[in-house]
Amino acid sequence: MISDLDLVRTFLAVVEAGSFTAAASGVYRSQAAVSQQIRRLESQVGARLFERGQREVTLSHAGRRLLPHARQLLDASEQARLAAHGTDQRRIRIGVPDDLAGLVMPALANLASHDRTLAFEVVTGSTRELHASMPARLEIVIGLAIPRLRDGVELARLRIRWFGRWHGGSIPLALCTEGCLLRRQALAALDRAGLAWHLCVAATSVGVVQAAIAGGMAVGPLLEVVAPETLPRAESLPPPGDIGMRMYADSHIEGALLDRLSDALRQRVAACTPISATARTFASPGRTGRGQNRSNAARQRAPR
Repeated sequence: MISDLDLVRTFLAVVEAGSFTAAASGVYRSQAAVSQQIRRLESQVGARLFERGQREVTLSHAGRRLLPHARQLLDASEQARLAAHGTDQRRIRIGVPDDLAGLVMPALANLASHDRTLAFEVVTGSTRELHASMPARLEIVIGLAIPRLRDGVELARLRIRWFGRWHGGSIPLALCTEGCLLRRQALAALDRAGLAWHLCVAATSVGVVQAAIAGGMAVGPLLEVVAPETLPRAESLPPPGDIGMRMYADSHIEGALLDRLSDALRQRVAACTPISATARTFASPGRTGRGQNRSNAARQRAPR
C-alpha cells in the first residue's frame, strides 16, 4: 500500500529526469533524499522500480507497470481536494520562464476568464529546470527550445535582438546566469563575429538585464516580442537569430485543452510581434501540425 503521495511525485520526477541526481532539483530535495524516497516506495509496493546504471536509471518491469497508475493517483488526489472544497474547478500546474511571462500570463488569464472551470498555478524558473519538474510538480511547460531535446511542440519562432548602447571596444554585457538559452545563442553570435566582450552584470532574471540596459550600464540580448519599446537597440551588433517557443505537456493532459492553450498563445504572439517580423515568427504547419497531431506532439514524453 502506498501511504505517501510525495513518494509517487518523486518516482515520476526520476522517470522524467532519467537519474536521481537530475530529479533532485525538480522536487527540491537532495540526491540522497530522492534515493531514500525511492527505496521507501519500492518497499511499500514490494518491487524494484528502477534498474540502476552508472549515470542513469531506467524503469524495471514493475516500474513500467506502476507508471500509469502513479499518474492516476496524483490526478485522483487533486480531484478529491477539489471535491472537498466544493468546486469543479480544475487547477493546471504550468511552468513559465520569465523570458516568456509577458506573453504567456495574459493568454492564461484570458483562457481562465472564459472558462471558469479552469485555474492555472504558475511556477517560474529556467526552461531546463521547469522541464525537469514534469510531471512531479508541473503538467505543462511553456518555454524555449532546449537544444537536442525533441519532445514538445513548437508554437512560434521568436527573434532575439541586442539592446543597449555600445560605442566600440569590448562589449559590456548583462546576461542571465549559465544555462540561460538566450545567453548561449547571443554569445555564439559575438564569438562568430570575433567581437570582444566582458560580463558586466550577472543577472538572475530578465528584469535585471532590462534594468542594466535601461540604465546605460550594459548591452544585453532580449526577445524582441516582449522587450520594452523604450529600450535602445544595438543595431550594429550581429543578430543572435531566433529561438523556438515550445509547449511541453504531460501525457495525461487532454488534447482539447492543449489545442486551446496553443491557439491562445499563438494569438498572443501575433498581437505582440512587430509587423516586419510576423512573416518569420510562426513555424510552418508542416513543423508544428494542427489539431490532434499538435496535441500528441506536445505530449510525447518517453521515459528516459
